[in-house]
Amino acid sequence: RGSLSFTRSFRELPHRQVKLLRDHHREALIPPHRSAFDGPPAAPFEASSMTERHAGLQQQAHVSAQGLVVRLQGLSSQYVGPVGVGTTVFPAGCSMPKGESLLYVDSANAPLITETWEREANASMMAPIAGPPSSMKSWAAEGSKAMTCRTTAQSTMQVIHDTGSTNFWLFARACQDPACVDARRVRYDPTQSSSFVEYRNQNPLTITFGTGRIEGNLGAEDFHIGPVTVKKQQFGMINKVEGTVFEQPEIGGILGLAFKEMSANHASPLFDNMIQQQVLPKNRFGFWLSPNNPSANAIFWGPVDPRFYEGDLSYFPVTDPYYWAVDLDSFQIGDEVLLSAGNVTSPPASQFRGDLHPMMAARAALLQGTRSRRRLLTPKLIFDSGTTFFTAGANLFERIITRLPAVPCHSMTKESHPDIIFRLVASDGKKVEFPFTNVEYMVRSSAAEDSECTPAFMKIDVPEEHDGPSMLAGQTFNLKNIVEYDRADGDSSRARVGLGLALHGPDQEDLLRGYTQDQKQPAATALSAATAPMAVTAAAAA
Repeated sequence: RGSLSFTRSFRELPHRQVKLLRDHHREALIPPHRSAFDGPPAAPFEASSMTERHAGLQQQAHVSAQGLVVRLQGLSSQYVGPVGVGTTVFPAGCSMPKGESLLYVDSANAPLITETWEREANASMMAPIAGPPSSMKSWAAEGSKAMTCRTTAQSTMQVIHDTGSTNFWLFARACQDPACVDARRVRYDPTQSSSFVEYRNQNPLTITFGTGRIEGNLGAEDFHIGPVTVKKQQFGMINKVEGTVFEQPEIGGILGLAFKEMSANHASPLFDNMIQQQVLPKNRFGFWLSPNNPSANAIFWGPVDPRFYEGDLSYFPVTDPYYWAVDLDSFQIGDEVLLSAGNVTSPPASQFRGDLHPMMAARAALLQGTRSRRRLLTPKLIFDSGTTFFTAGANLFERIITRLPAVPCHSMTKESHPDIIFRLVASDGKKVEFPFTNVEYMVRSSAAEDSECTPAFMKIDVPEEHDGPSMLAGQTFNLKNIVEYDRADGDSSRARVGLGLALHGPDQEDLLRGYTQDQKQPAATALSAATAPMAVTAAAAA
């Protein structure tokens, strides 16, 4: 099919990120954290004075039997994309239809529609009127029809799509801290949205990381992914931020895509609401990441297009539906098995360090912020789109970096750094291997001849009740393999993860280009071909 299976050069990351990874290897410690998402108990929505005034919104485009296509943006080592937040009516001075719902228009297309209406209205004003006014519609009536009100999102936020957490946080206009008022930071303004629902009499919510803290309040709002609208989604508005959490001003928030059991305050996650409101043809989403082109990456809402992977996907049951966790039969380096169901030992108490990169600290905090309830006995592999590298618990991590030390890239050999293999148990009971060569699991900060290669592993201990022990498969795994997250009929006990060898090459980039050729930045929508799923392309700067 004219496609390549994977890049054959070491993955390059920003120098600062590689340096932080090396520092992490040297100290092998994780920052302390405290998590308190102590809002009011989940209850029916209590509308404030800012009630939902336009309940029946039409969609600009329908969702086909297989889905549709949405374009995304990228940022740093995180894969981020736009989500429309809230509802505003446009253009100014438009006419509200009686007894009709309003048409929803993607925010990227709203200015063009307004410009078209204004141009047509001006042309109508200049046109000569033939015949008596009683025998024809006046310009005012025509203009009123042309200027019928539409709705669009109040804000379009670039958010991290994170399968390792569940809650939904967005920067809000009320935040006046220096990190919030940066001109590059887009903030949501609930006072300008007609669909915002305020929760009254609530205490502020806080999450504290080793590198800072965020604080805010709960609300409910309509969210738009392309032409799909998810109504009355509960989320947290970031009104105060301290330290270096989410220091990149382009990040507007984080969208959690894990399971409801993880959700603080028992809030229903966005993907659960998408399932309940039946906005997708199939309750799946999946990621395709390019190892070579930072502007060609995709999230598919609906089944992943089979032209992006080799053969058929293998499916693995989620055995701890808190994370997207599947049974890990074994993990090995070369011929040495370092972890298997037969050699599980209890991990030591977690140790911490407080100067990790903020996104690494945030990941550790999100993964560790639960109370102990039970103890797993089977190793797990957790699929986490918000984590850049592989991770392992304390004992296993130390063994890995001892066996796979950082070395000059030119001196590395198959013997010094052999293949690593994850062996998983599929739904049919078969064991499936996912190997990675040293080219695929080592990273460097430059292509210089003397560049040093570092293993793409971090130490993170997940909560004890979910630690089988557990490893995480982040973007490094996803760069080689398609990862599809399938909720089946919505019952978390029937959730599964689909995996297959990703195809990378001109064919796949042409497909993505075809999906999104008519779309505008920062976000726009277009119907796909009849047989194509909904795809979201993202760019991740190297």
